[in-house]
Amino acid sequence: VKNYLRFVAVNRTDFTVLSRQLVQHFEINNDTFQRLVTPGGVAGHIGLEHIINMYRRYIDWADSLLKLVSDAACIVDGKELPDAGMGVAKRVELIRQSSFSDIADCVEPRIRHAASHDGISFDKERGFVRFRYNDLDGKKVDFEMTYAEAADITRKFIRGFVPGIFCAFGIYLMFQLLVTID
Repeated sequence: VKNYLRFVAVNRTDFTVLSRQLVQHFEINNDTFQRLVTPGGVAGHIGLEHIINMYRRYIDWADSLLKLVSDAACIVDGKELPDAGMGVAKRVELIRQSSFSDIADCVEPRIRHAASHDGISFDKERGFVRFRYNDLDGKKVDFEMTYAEAADITRKFIRGFVPGIFCAFGIYLMFQLLVTID
């Protein structure tokens, strides 16, 4: 009961607004996917640039969901709630240190940071995406993923994490309503 009340206290998300935004993102992404699936195909680096941009937009949109997941993980693990102003990267790290670490497998804040700062380049010959950005301490961070890895992580996040977490918390809110009515 304490954990339930504690979660209700931290759950300040307006799911009506999030629902509208989710539908809008789905429409934009479905349109982009349709444009990328042309009869002649699209070069990998061109398609990936669009898909990584989708990932960046979604991770910005999913910030409130990541806050809910990290808060819920802390509650379940009996830890203190994080500061409300904590950033995405630190929240993802909290989730990864919890008993629910696999939830955040497809959440990679470094991709978002690189995409937000024009730090993405493509090695077409090797089939790699190179990400570069400055971390909070000002240090340069470089990492690479194959085209397949980058496409896979973005697919899992866009088509799995976002709708899955959104639906889970929507169902939880419905459960709260039904319990209240009962």
